[in-house]
Amino acid sequence: MPTSGYLSQNLRRPLPTKDDGILRTVADAAGYMMALSKDRQRAHWQRAARLILDGADADDLSRQVELALFYDRQLDLRSSRLESRESPTMHP
Repeated sequence: MPTSGYLSQNLRRPLPTKDDGILRTVADAAGYMMALSKDRQRAHWQRAARLILDGADADDLSRQVELALFYDRQLDLRSSRLESRESPTMHP
């Protein structure tokens, strides 16, 4: 079970999602994954979940979550929300 210290670690960069969320911490990523619908629970998300359960380095987890969002076409590459420093939100 991940510790609160681990869950509060920042990802290597904020990851904006196309559903208006921004994943900033390990906890944000974990919450996002837990809320995924069954049809989106694919190998790339299972790999990210395994990294969290194993307490992997936040940079390694960041890369996997970014890749999973990209594969699902949910990574918002055009987001301007990063410059505005909106409060963190998560929407799977």
